[in-house]
Amino acid sequence: MRVASLWLLLIALPACREQNQPILSNTPIPQVFISTGTIGLEGSLSQSLGKAGVLPLESAQVERTIKPIFNPRLSQARDRYEIIRSTAGHFIKMTYWPNPFQSYTVNRTTAGIFSAATQKAAAAQTIVGVTGQIEGSLWDAMKTQGVPPEMIVRFAELFSWRMDFLTEPRQGDTYKLVWKRFSANGGIKDEQILGASYTNKGKGTLSAFPLAGDYYDDEGNSLRGEFLRAPLVYRRISSYFTEHRYHPILKFYRPHHGIDYAAPFGTPASSIANGVVIAKGWEGGLGNEIRVRHSGSYVSIYGHLQSYAKGIHVGAHVRQGQVIGYVGSTGLSTGPHLHFGFEQDGRLINFFTLKLKNSRKTVPIPERSNFDVIKKRAQSLFTQLLPGKPLQVLKEETRNPS
Repeated sequence: MRVASLWLLLIALPACREQNQPILSNTPIPQVFISTGTIGLEGSLSQSLGKAGVLPLESAQVERTIKPIFNPRLSQARDRYEIIRSTAGHFIKMTYWPNPFQSYTVNRTTAGIFSAATQKAAAAQTIVGVTGQIEGSLWDAMKTQGVPPEMIVRFAELFSWRMDFLTEPRQGDTYKLVWKRFSANGGIKDEQILGASYTNKGKGTLSAFPLAGDYYDDEGNSLRGEFLRAPLVYRRISSYFTEHRYHPILKFYRPHHGIDYAAPFGTPASSIANGVVIAKGWEGGLGNEIRVRHSGSYVSIYGHLQSYAKGIHVGAHVRQGQVIGYVGSTGLSTGPHLHFGFEQDGRLINFFTLKLKNSRKTVPIPERSNFDVIKKRAQSLFTQLLPGKPLQVLKEETRNPS
């Protein structure tokens, strides 16, 4: 906390408003306290206002004033603030930064009127990208090049209808990824993927180009398919679908009609397709379980869950990719993992042997020329990428986001 001088508005000093009239040396200079800091791990905006010495009633008024544009309950650890108050504890002004790209201010006039406003920082836009080759896993390859975890996940999700990045990648597979990045006040925000491709020895080259909130391949076909290739993005398979598996708890061999995905506690599990929840609750050895019925007499099963996602109940309609639960170790389980089962016509089958259908949706005819421009732009950016190099900034004229 530091002490600083703050001049009142000239209207508050009528004796000094005439042009060239000096301020008398004995005119008292009002003192204010300026407090800067961050919200603590278990802190709140209210606590920070109190620590800054703002009177309780005025602190409550600050929260009421800012709530229509920012809910104080959404404050998080390390959010920054600057609070100005008088020596008597009266609130004057607060600036609050939930992130480097946006801030909120609350002002109190000399008449005691509170008002709030939102400010957006001017962000610089760049285009960044990488290309590389798989030696171990997609995660390891991209992470070594400096690709943020969120962008690795988003890359995998683009092709999640066509590719399971756990079982299908091969050594020597290659990838390309370019996206928009914004920076302001020392912060970085990664935005739209402008183009992506993955070349697999078995599947050939898969491409992804954006159009109207969706992504299409090189021929203009939507990447969306009937089912996601897997309910989790990053994990390892601890048990496969088999007729003869030694159970680690029961200590004898029996069929294992599902796939076990080892993952940390709380890892989100997603529905592999649109459907309706037909069961939710305890199911013997599977512990907390969810069953989702899909079109075509298919049912997907998610077992050993730690908990369920909000809004999931019997009869609830779920979207493809929607989080429905979280990985746990309930039921007969030796550690956190997701048991994933799949039924067709009431019979458990090996999901890996199912021939998945791709969506028939294609780029609308009126958007064909626009899509060609988008595709050529991405391909032009691809040519700038140097294999195996760390994250690169690519050259192209860009504008700041509106």
